[in-house]
Amino acid sequence: YTFNLRDISKVFQGILMIRPRKCANAETFIRLWVHESMRIFYDRLINSDDQQWFQKLMVELCSRHMKMPFSHEDLFNKPIVFADFIRPDADPRFYEEVRDLPKLTSVLNDLLDNYNMTFPTQMNLVFFEDALTHTARISRILRQPRGN
Repeated sequence: YTFNLRDISKVFQGILMIRPRKCANAETFIRLWVHESMRIFYDRLINSDDQQWFQKLMVELCSRHMKMPFSHEDLFNKPIVFADFIRPDADPRFYEEVRDLPKLTSVLNDLLDNYNMTFPTQMNLVFFEDALTHTARISRILRQPRGN
């Protein structure tokens, strides 16, 4: 794997997308840091041994440097998702943690219904957990300056 300082700056760039009032406590900040680190580093890892090593490292770093004793289950049993489209009518849209995946499913289904009513080509999509997390990842990338 090849990582450089640009990758570290992308973690900070992701952290800076959240407004202070949406990150009111240390737990939310750490979950945001874990989320952004996973998007930059974990998503590039190609085998399960490396992914497990990364998860153990994140748990260790949270305990050692952040002074928050998260367990592996706390951080990785349910996906950590941050998105800015959970409140589609909000202006401006805020980057915030999505703890309620059924609500995210509902929002995406509403957006899909809106798309299907607007355009003649219909999309019939099913938003299962991986589809939800991938949609949030894509939205995150496109939201950032120079996002691909």
